[in-house]
Amino acid sequence: MKRFAILCIALLLNSLIHERGSAYGLIPMTGYRPGLTLLAPSHWPVGYYSRVDITISPLSGRGPARLFHEIPPGFDVAPLDIAGADIYIENGALNIVWTEVGPSDGFTVSYYLKPPDNAGREISFTAAMHIVASGGVRTTLYSEPLSFTTGGGTGYTLAEVMAAREALERPFRTVMVTPRLASGSDDPLRHEREASSSGIVFRVQVSSSSTLITEWELRELLSLDSTIRVTVTSADDIYRYQVGEYRRYSEAEKAASGLQRQGVEGAFVVAYRGNSRISLSEARRLVDDDNR
Repeated sequence: MKRFAILCIALLLNSLIHERGSAYGLIPMTGYRPGLTLLAPSHWPVGYYSRVDITISPLSGRGPARLFHEIPPGFDVAPLDIAGADIYIENGALNIVWTEVGPSDGFTVSYYLKPPDNAGREISFTAAMHIVASGGVRTTLYSEPLSFTTGGGTGYTLAEVMAAREALERPFRTVMVTPRLASGSDDPLRHEREASSSGIVFRVQVSSSSTLITEWELRELLSLDSTIRVTVTSADDIYRYQVGEYRRYSEAEKAASGLQRQGVEGAFVVAYRGNSRISLSEARRLVDDDNR
């Protein structure tokens, strides 16, 4: 129900925004003014998380609100402290949505972004926040552009991000109902292995959807620790969610069976050679050749 309510609010705000232009541009509305301050490193290492802080100026009214900025394809988001909001990526934008916010003396939301391996070198975005207060008074806050370069710098591993999140002792939202995996020695993914010498890896695909679920969300939904690899691939507007990387088919098959027993009924084994998916029969033949 919470997810449905959040989506309804986002649609309401979108409809108000579209009355005057692009959903992701800066739209002159009632009370259009600066009021967001973006803070982030100037260099973001590829494959690591970098922290973003957005400070919101004092708010006098109270009502639903949406804070957003454009985000290049392939970026992953992990929330740190988002002041009770819902966070998700949709239509090329990162969205932070409150059912109700304000009045306040100002506050800061914090999250991490991880650029993909193929991220562009120079990236820039501008944040905006739309607030609909009582009486239908609309206010838009915006920031100065934030520019950064991918490559170089110091970032955070997923384990460090998760530790920072846990230190806040705040519950993390879920976006779909999925049985959580048992921890400890019964974890079906505990025998994860690296790729074979031929470059063949077996993974367990747990879901596919036209809706993007971030790596962070998938780990929360399946209770995966930071040592288990998560892979999200996309083709023809469909996202495929895969966990683990195994050298042998038998290990991946055992992991898939364990996931099925714990409620992930659609789990099955897939095989890759480099970035290309291949048939299981070909993958098993190549791995057998390696072992001769």
